[in-house]
Amino acid sequence: MDDEDPTPRRFHPPTPASTLLTQLQRNQTDPSSSLPLPRLRTGVRDIDDYLLLGGVQRGCIVGVSSGDGSGRGGTGGGGGGGEEGEGEGSLLALHLLARTLLERPHARAAVVDAT
Repeated sequence: MDDEDPTPRRFHPPTPASTLLTQLQRNQTDPSSSLPLPRLRTGVRDIDDYLLLGGVQRGCIVGVSSGDGSGRGGTGGGGGGGEEGEGEGSLLALHLLARTLLERPHARAAVVDAT
């Protein structure tokens, strides 16, 4: 057992912060004009301005969740554990994605659903 190498076989050295910053800036710039791309917006002013603080920044990982556990239907019974609103965060994220892809047909996206 002493002959085992403690280094993993697929070791990747850390990526310098300057490289990550350059990649982020490239993702946030229009390749045809070199102008900054605007933030992603839902098209609903209250959501964009107040909940998303101007929209979602391009090239950044964003977590969206919803549900306050207050229940629906006017029963007034709280403590629902947020089950009623679980799909709303995903719906908002998919709406942002669809709107962006429709506006820019050559855009690419990656979705990671960790639920």
